Amino acid sequence: MPSLRSLPGRCGRCGRQTGFSSGDRPMQAVDPSTSADAMERIVFWQPTITTHQANTLEELDRQPGLAVAAYEVQAKETRRADQVWTRPSLTFEAGRLDGLAFYIRAARQVLRERKSAHVFWSPFASLRMLYLLALANALGLRFYLVSEPYSPSDLGYFSGRVRLRDSLKSRLRPQFYRAYAALLCRRMSGVFAISDLASEQYRALGVPSERIFPFGYFVREEGSGEPGPQPDQVPDGSALRCIFVGNLIPRKGLDLLPQAARYVQARGASIRIDVYGPGTPGLDLPGCEQVRLCGPVPFGEASEVIRTYDLLVVPSRHDGWAVVVNEGIQAGTPVVCSSAVGAKTLVTDLDCGWVFRSDDAEDLGRVLLDLALHPEKVAEAARNARQNRHRLHPRKAAKVLGSIIAGRPCLDGVTAPWNAV
Repeated sequence: MPSLRSLPGRCGRCGRQTGFSSGDRPMQAVDPSTSADAMERIVFWQPTITTHQANTLEELDRQPGLAVAAYEVQAKETRRADQVWTRPSLTFEAGRLDGLAFYIRAARQVLRERKSAHVFWSPFASLRMLYLLALANALGLRFYLVSEPYSPSDLGYFSGRVRLRDSLKSRLRPQFYRAYAALLCRRMSGVFAISDLASEQYRALGVPSERIFPFGYFVREEGSGEPGPQPDQVPDGSALRCIFVGNLIPRKGLDLLPQAARYVQARGASIRIDVYGPGTPGLDLPGCEQVRLCGPVPFGEASEVIRTYDLLVVPSRHDGWAVVVNEGIQAGTPVVCSSAVGAKTLVTDLDCGWVFRSDDAEDLGRVLLDLALHPEKVAEAARNARQNRHRLHPRKAAKVLGSIIAGRPCLDGVTAPWNAV
């Protein structure tokens, strides 16, 4: 197996082919020190490149004076494929480090990129990522982290079962992260913290506040961008139409939906909640006539489906971010999410939804009942979503990220990309 493969894509600047499908010839490693281009080079390392990352990296590569390279260090992603996930097509320089001699080849590549700024996305996700981070730290390279919060929950990320291993990991995570911070993060230039919880955790680990930058995930808007029917235009007596999109696992809080729906119905209001996503249909989802299972949404079509509903409901017990919140706002659909969802900051900052107490079905029911009885509130939140959806474009994230890494004094203090001018 070749040690360094390129990923499918084309250079956004000159249109040249930058990648080959898996199994084609290996990409030749580029030594940035031989380049005559004086642009700031930013090298990203991550287990795998997802659409959530790729959209931002493409926009960053288009920023004046910046060039992006990205390396995957996880040879194959199978779990996301099971969730109807597809690999994005890339327009920037990208490669995959794999093979039996990964650690030697990775060290060589880090040395080739020693003059670049390094960014480790999901830095504690695997031993390979920790190894690369330790190398950058030992060599005194300039590096940043992009990090979600660690989960306080013992529910698995992709599994619906609570296993002994997951329970132990949830108890040991704070100690592990404290050790990581002490050993690897003293020379860190900064961390792009995905969610308020991540910012709090890094401050608790001793990272100075001035080196913690609010961040998130950003995806391009899908479809036509035309909103669905507004709640205040729906005839009186019709049901409040809600949608859930995600994996059908306990961590997503699915069992709260029937309880909340019954709460609303018992108090004289009408509600319907359609559940979309891959997983076992009956898993912790007691049946009730107000909740319907609708199967998975094809990848890339979530916004088109969400925009036909009045509300997007995200009841997760823990979500580092939850990109579906972005997709809901971009579709012009208000969002009701739990306090354990990282992207709740979008809901509150953009005033396009409501936040309920995590794992509290009655609190969710109270929020939904109020909205079912007062559709004008939903209509106002939908208008706010439509007016502010441009603030979630990956270009906004790229501008903030690039300005911080390149040290350009164009930002008025540390601000989240969706609040930046």
